[in-house]
Amino acid sequence: MSNLNKLIPFIELLSKGLSFISVIIITRLLSVEDFGSYYFITSFVAWASVFMDGGISYFIINKSVKNELNNLGFYLTSRVAFSITTILVLCSIIGVFKQGNIIYVLLYSFSFLFILLTAFFKIVARTQGRIKLDIVTIILEPSIRVLILLVLFFFISNVDLINIFIVLLITAFVAFFLSFIYFKKQIPLKIKSSITFKEMFGTLKETKNYLFMYLFLVGLKRVEIIIVDLRFSEFDSGLYSSADNFYNSAYLFFTSLILVGIKSYYASDIKVKQKNVLIVVMLCLASVVFLYLFSDFIYSIFYKDIYANGSEILSIISMSLLFTPFIYFFILNNNYHHREKSNTIVLGSLFILKVILLMFSQDIYMFSYLVVLVDFIILVVYALLFNLKKEVKITM
Repeated sequence: MSNLNKLIPFIELLSKGLSFISVIIITRLLSVEDFGSYYFITSFVAWASVFMDGGISYFIINKSVKNELNNLGFYLTSRVAFSITTILVLCSIIGVFKQGNIIYVLLYSFSFLFILLTAFFKIVARTQGRIKLDIVTIILEPSIRVLILLVLFFFISNVDLINIFIVLLITAFVAFFLSFIYFKKQIPLKIKSSITFKEMFGTLKETKNYLFMYLFLVGLKRVEIIIVDLRFSEFDSGLYSSADNFYNSAYLFFTSLILVGIKSYYASDIKVKQKNVLIVVMLCLASVVFLYLFSDFIYSIFYKDIYANGSEILSIISMSLLFTPFIYFFILNNNYHHREKSNTIVLGSLFILKVILLMFSQDIYMFSYLVVLVDFIILVVYALLFNLKKEVKITM
């Protein structure tokens, strides 16, 4: 891994820092209750975006790691087709159950479409070692977003949810457009102008295992936001969302660190692999200790006083960082060895367990501890399966 390549996780962290600043600005523009609604809508669409993705993200990771870059344009067109279909269905569902939110969902769904397209470029750039392209796709959208939100914060009064979602749509589109132009200069991309239903089903046949795996993987995180909104008050939902925003910043750093090194990992000897794992373990421990000890201080700097109790939630859910980065590695490892069905079974089973446990939580703090417990159980299951596969391989 080149020295510049090693910077990618930190640039990703900077990007998440910008996104975090955006969320902080949003918390100051909106009430706690409206922020809870904002986080619920974004989480709901993010989970539904699994169908917009169609399993292509993890499918392309696997293809690119193995340098199988044929038909990139076809898969990009497929993602657009899946997205439009999903948006239509999603708006129909919201129109029945929460008609007042349909415009927010529609705006953010299209925002997410452009985010997914930009993420497609980032995945290929990262796994192919195109560092400059990777950096552009990482930093562009959050930079534009935070600048526009700052303008709203300082110069516009009475900002509401519709204004926020319009800003998100504009920034997502601009970032996609610029990334697309740069990507085509770096990597050959022949766009397929149209796609038939037969071709869409053909793509789903290829990616179906990744789709179901991704559905449960995203669901494991997003379902807790949905359950918080259903089980507790809008205020508690806002508090949990504020803590989850911090947690996701740290988690993204670790997933970036793992993804950027996954290709070289498989080419390394056992000593290098052990060294890399030890580095990740130490970073996880340091992150958890920092967030646990300084959560009160963090909240006093970034959030309004009314969010203060969210610091305790952050100190609890930060413990998941001891488990989730390694879960991400096991998922990528299974995909690499064509064991996507194992991922689907593990994540699907634990998703059901998580929903059951969280529905019986008595308060927001018990809820947070149960979130951590489920992450621990997932890691244990993956570790047991990993060791079992090794024993079977040795026996054979």
